[in-house]
Amino acid sequence: MGWRCSVNLYLPPLQVGPALLAVSRAVVPSADPPCAVTLPGGEVIRLPFAPVPSITPEPVVIGRKSAWFEVVLRVPADEVTDEWWDDEPDDECIALDALQLTVATGERYAELSFTATTGAASSVLFESESAHAVLLGVLRQAGGLAGVILTDTVVEVRDLAAPDRLLNVDWDWVQADDEAHFLDRLAEQVVRQRAGGA
Repeated sequence: MGWRCSVNLYLPPLQVGPALLAVSRAVVPSADPPCAVTLPGGEVIRLPFAPVPSITPEPVVIGRKSAWFEVVLRVPADEVTDEWWDDEPDDECIALDALQLTVATGERYAELSFTATTGAASSVLFESESAHAVLLGVLRQAGGLAGVILTDTVVEVRDLAAPDRLLNVDWDWVQADDEAHFLDRLAEQVVRQRAGGA
């Protein structure tokens, strides 16, 4: 099955709407009708990408329970995409279509997680400066706090803004107690180190 990589963006829960709207500007619109999504504050927005029907029931409500979407991210072509992505660039961008976006909120933080579903897409997420720039752009537009790159082979967490920089995560503490606090505990460590780092 190969290795998997994801990029997680952390932000205040009230910034989920701006974050999803920023994502909508960075993706290739789905052929499906826009998806209505209810945000934590009750506001409804329409997004040009669809939920994963087997996991996320409609109507889609963002909250403590994760919502999963299928997204196609527009990534400017670079040396990494040339190496790992077979599709020809359209307008100097590739359509990175082997991605799922998971959105959830905790008590203090929200998380947008872009997870590659293939090894090639994982390599683009892990190595491509263009992909990193697109996701950092989403983070900035949303007023986000930090972004990280995670891999499932060696559980390592890298700073999205400085991918050579490994963050030190106390996984025993993150996974302690029950799963309800996992998102907030991981985000707290990432945000604290990001604030004290680059």
